[in-house]
This record gives sequence, structure tokens and C-alpha cells, in this order.
Amino acid sequence: ADRLLPARGTAPDNAVAVVPFADASEAPGPAYVGFALADAVATRLAGAPTLRVRPPRALRGADTPVEAGRQAAAAFVLTGQFARTPDGFHLGWTLVAVATEAVVQGGTVEVAGDLIEAQRRLGDDVFASLAASGALPIAPAPQFRPVDAVDEAALPDALVEDYLGARSLMDGQASRSGLHADLIRATEAFERVVAEAPDFAPAQAGLGIALTRGVRFGYGGVGHLLAAQRHLDRALALDPSHIEATLYRAYTRLWSGETERARQDVQHLLHTAPDDAEVQVGAGVVLQLDGLLDEALDALGTALRLAPGIGPRVYNLRARVHLYQQRPEAARVEIDRGLSVAPAHTLLRTTDAVWHLRHGHLGDAVERLASVVADDPLLRLAHPTLAIAAHRTGDPERARSLMTDDLLAMAAADCEMAYRVGTYFAVAEDAEAALHWLRTAVHLGNHNAPWLLANPDWEALRETDAGVRRTLREVAASQPALHARWRRVLPARRG
Repeated sequence: ADRLLPARGTAPDNAVAVVPFADASEAPGPAYVGFALADAVATRLAGAPTLRVRPPRALRGADTPVEAGRQAAAAFVLTGQFARTPDGFHLGWTLVAVATEAVVQGGTVEVAGDLIEAQRRLGDDVFASLAASGALPIAPAPQFRPVDAVDEAALPDALVEDYLGARSLMDGQASRSGLHADLIRATEAFERVVAEAPDFAPAQAGLGIALTRGVRFGYGGVGHLLAAQRHLDRALALDPSHIEATLYRAYTRLWSGETERARQDVQHLLHTAPDDAEVQVGAGVVLQLDGLLDEALDALGTALRLAPGIGPRVYNLRARVHLYQQRPEAARVEIDRGLSVAPAHTLLRTTDAVWHLRHGHLGDAVERLASVVADDPLLRLAHPTLAIAAHRTGDPERARSLMTDDLLAMAAADCEMAYRVGTYFAVAEDAEAALHWLRTAVHLGNHNAPWLLANPDWEALRETDAGVRRTLREVAASQPALHARWRRVLPARRG
């Protein structure tokens, strides 16, 4: 399902590898900048369904860009370099044919702005230039009509059972185990159904939901996000009334920086499907990200009343909201409730470790987080917090080892992961990296001003770093208008 994953065999003509950009600045900076620029280009190109894109995280150990292209079975490799300027970046890119090592096309971009603006401008320039020249087969996404949809009754019984089994696995992963293995099995089952019945909207939606949850839990990055968007769009083209597909498309829009469209989607669902528990959970998540913490708790409480079986998910989300409100006793109650129902739930156990970390119980926090990572090594959502705990216990080497390229690629697709990564860099006193990830988190939808302005891990940078102060002022200034729009669609709060 993911066109950003490397393929095997001969290089198809539509396969392009994007390698990290080289730093040509007089004083080279952090390595992640070149990776981030390449990842932005890969993400933009992957929006074309006619391309197969090998992102930088899929390329390992090659001595040259062309060799990286060969290893990734790509017909083309896109490489580049960048240099910092007083007000931004000078960017250059080149598309090379792997077989002949000949330059096919290239360009330069001057950017006055920060890294996020450079990523956006570079991605748009490369995509537009290649689409206009025809150097790569870039075509618009296919359109689907609701009349194409097939009903469950038209499917073989075995395929229906596969779909129902996938739903059961996915729902159980969210509410009971939290384990990556369960989500992988669900994703694979949905893929089998979609391969045989591509016009069965519930399976397309299920696959999109599973991939989106993978991004949220830190199992996947921009590749999973783009694949999720593709399947959710297909589901909604086949069934425009599909509630879950609309909700999870809102999540993907949020993490793509389309925050206003995401809010509008959720607000529309609150009006049209207020008795759907998943809609209320989605509202709780987005309200929390927008800094409306009491309203988020209201929505999550409504979700729990509508569907008590999702209790562990809701307890975990409510605990985190209470932590953002700096109400640790209330958070402790929610964590204990959740663990009494689902003691193995990895997300609840991670939040339990965060609670201990906040209380200075460093040994307990490290022990709990290490246990979570041992049980589910791919739950990268826990890695930045474990890195913070390791750094504070005097093990910076272990902390740095957790901040892998894969982790950073995944953080680029989720605002809360991005903020956790930024918090690690704040604790590690790397101000430039911390500011980059803070801006990324805000760009991807984290406007939780009450917490961003109070998180003690950022206290030093809030006082000393002009970029951090400016970013937080912008978030705080956006809150009154943002909250006013929400309160026009939310029920009046009691008390």
C-alpha cells in the first residue's frame, strides 16, 4: 500500500530515489537539515500516483547518489545541495538517470524563511518543474464515482470474513493491546481485501484508518500518511457518507498542515454525527491540539458514554489532557483506570511513564519506558520520552542513539511526535534543532498553547531563545479567534 517503500527487482521507469541534500554552507549545521529537505521532496513527489518514490530513509550505505539509486532499484535519483544565507536558504537540485548517470534536469530555489518554508518551496518547485518538462511521468490522481462501489453482499464469504477479522484486529489494537503487531496484521488483511475488491469502500476506509493510526503511534512516516490519504479518498469517492473515512481524512489533513480543513471536517461531523463515539474521540484530539482542554475532556467523556468498550483509549487521552492542564492527580486516576482494564496497553504504559517522569521518578520512568520498547520496539512514539529520561539520568549516549533517521522521518508526519522530538532537543540543549521541531509541530497542527507555554522542559528556551519566544507568541495570539470558531459549533458547557 505504501509507494514510498523500496521495491525489489529491475528498476521501473517511474521509480525515483531522493537522497539527502548535501550541506554546502561555509559552516555546516545539523545533518537532519539535508534529510528534512530530501524528505519534503519525496513527500511532494509521492503525491503523484504514477510515481514510485524511494525516500531518503529507505537508502542506506551508498557511497554516491547514483549508487543509492541502483540499490533502491530506481531509474532516477534526485540529489541536491543547500547553503544557508543570512535570511534563509539557497537550494539546488538535480535529477540524474541512474543507468547513464546523465543529468536530466535541475533547478535552484532561493528561500527567505525558515526550514519549513524551504521544505515547502523546494517540494513545490521540484514537482512543478518535473511535471512541466515531462522528465518524470507525473499525472493527476484518478477519479472515482460512487456508482463504482460494491456492496458486502457482492463479495465472497471468505473475503467478508477477512474484512471483519481485520476490523476486529484493528479495534482490539486500539482498545486493548496497543501493539504494533496487531495493527500490522490488520493492515495486511485489509490489503488482501482491497487487492481483490478495490471498490469495496469499507475495506478502503479500514486500510486508510490502519495506516493513519500507524502514523499517530509512530510506526510510520510520510509514506504511510500519503498512502492513508489515498485509500481514504478512494473510500469517500465510493461512499461520500462514510463517517470514519471523513474523520481519519481530517487527521491526515491535520498532519499535512491543512489544519483549517481538518477542523472544518471534524466540526461538520460533530453537527451531522454527534452520536458516533469515534467522532467524539476525534473532536477530543483536535480540541486538545487547539488548546481547548476542558472541551476536549467533554468530548472524550461523551465518547466513553457512547462506547464504553473504548475505555482504555479514552482513559489514555484524558490522562494526557490532565497532564497538559498540570493536574497530575486527575491524570493518575485516568491512568489507573485504564491499566486496571488493559494492563498491557502500550500507550497507557507510556503515559504512566510520562507521569513518573514529570514527578522526578527517573528510574521508574526509564524502567517503564524500556519495558514498553522491549514489548513493542516499533512504537517509536515512546522513544523521544525514553531519550529524555535517559539524558536526565546521565546517559546522553543512549539518548542520542534513540533519535534515529527513521524516528525523525516519522516525526515529520505527526505534530505530537514532532513536539516530543523537539522536547528531547530542548532538554539536550540543542536550541536550533528544538526550534525546528517546535515549528514543525505547530505547522502540523499542535496549537496547544496552555501546554506549549507551560511545559517545564522548555523553560530555558522560552527565556533565552528569540525564535522559540516568537513561535509561542504566534500560537498564543491565534487562540482567541480559533476558540471563538470552535465555540460556535460546540454545545454550551455546564457550570
